[in-house]
Amino acid sequence: MPVGRFTLILKKIQHMNWFILIPVGVVLIALVTFLVMRNVKDEKKFEQHLNNDYHKSKEEEGDVDIEEITK
Repeated sequence: MPVGRFTLILKKIQHMNWFILIPVGVVLIALVTFLVMRNVKDEKKFEQHLNNDYHKSKEEEGDVDIEEITK
């Protein structure tokens, strides 16, 4: 009986060095998590910086809602 592809794949998986693959996988997941969290933090800080640097013009600050005018 010929050996199928599935059997060959299973044999290759059994010979993989799991002691190296598992720590590398954990480190990669930790790195991605760290980068995503840092990106969110930096995005909030950048947005706050933009809001503080660019104030509304005097014309926009003095605008009144249309509903208040019509009352």
